[in-house]
Amino acid sequence: MNFSHNGVEGLSEESTRPDLFEKNTFGREVAEATRVIESIQHGSLLPTGAGEIGPIGVLGHSRGGGIALLASSATPHVTATVTWSAVSTFDRYTENQRERWRRDGYLEVKNARTGQILHLGQELLEELEREPKNLDICSAVQRLDRPLLVVHGEVDLSVTVENAQKLYDCSDQEKTDLALIPRTGHTFGVVHPFAGSTPALDEALERTLAFLDRHLQRSP
Repeated sequence: MNFSHNGVEGLSEESTRPDLFEKNTFGREVAEATRVIESIQHGSLLPTGAGEIGPIGVLGHSRGGGIALLASSATPHVTATVTWSAVSTFDRYTENQRERWRRDGYLEVKNARTGQILHLGQELLEELEREPKNLDICSAVQRLDRPLLVVHGEVDLSVTVENAQKLYDCSDQEKTDLALIPRTGHTFGVVHPFAGSTPALDEALERTLAFLDRHLQRSP
């Protein structure tokens, strides 16, 4: 799903609404993801024909993995959750960055793909400092009490593999699978524009589909 404040409209390759991006927060994304899940469950978002909603699985990548975990723990309608290259905390900013953020009212970030310089707004920093418990990913994993698959590349330089280990350590390990894929990084070797799959992405997909097939089967 596209979040309302991700700054990208339609099929654009670049951020077309940096003003919205600057106002985005983690809490806003969690609320929107939860609303989508509940709208699916209540039958108001996707047509179902017979009106019966089957089990729902949620998958998130990188920062989206953290959002997926918080949203999954916020609603009983998620049967299983998968993360790819997920962060284990949203508080990934140095004290130097925080000082500049407070001084300027925003923090500059660079989109590695497009080269655009965007701003993280003051509201996001205030949310991090005001509501750390509401944004605690490890606590969300502890509350989840449902099947979880954590997929991560062993040589991820953007979100290190230690994040995956922390998620696994926080989880109910009887219900959690940890899949570490060797010799690959944050996007499993895939580039944008998409130029084809890779062995690492194929493995991530195979692990994910097998996990979802196992846990999203309807009750007889």
